Amino acid sequence: MKEKMKLYAYFSLAIAETFTLFWFSLLPSVTFVSTGGLRPGDIEHLAAYLVYGFLWTGFFRFFARITKRRVPGILLLVIPLLIGSAVGATCETLQLFVPGRVADPIDWAIDTLGAFCGAFAASKLKNLF
Repeated sequence: MKEKMKLYAYFSLAIAETFTLFWFSLLPSVTFVSTGGLRPGDIEHLAAYLVYGFLWTGFFRFFARITKRRVPGILLLVIPLLIGSAVGATCETLQLFVPGRVADPIDWAIDTLGAFCGAFAASKLKNLF
């Protein structure tokens, strides 16, 4: 039962993060943290998608454990990476229709990198949670 609760928690948080990512992507203007040498918003993109990749990796790990399926470790990196990349691309595409926002392929690349870093961190910290 404890495993199912973790599965539901990761899934719920991942879905909530999905809505949050779309929400912030559809706002007409967003305030960014000053990062010195990086472009405005890069840190926010990386951090948001790092959490996103972490959550989806946790979900798929517990899904495999509950269903007693052997999932290769590479899939626990690739699937969250693909989900994060797809959501990032969709958010950037939707920004074409939001006044004051610009679709940026570099933001999409940072989103994808963040999803990978989150998935990688989750795979290395699996015993922690």
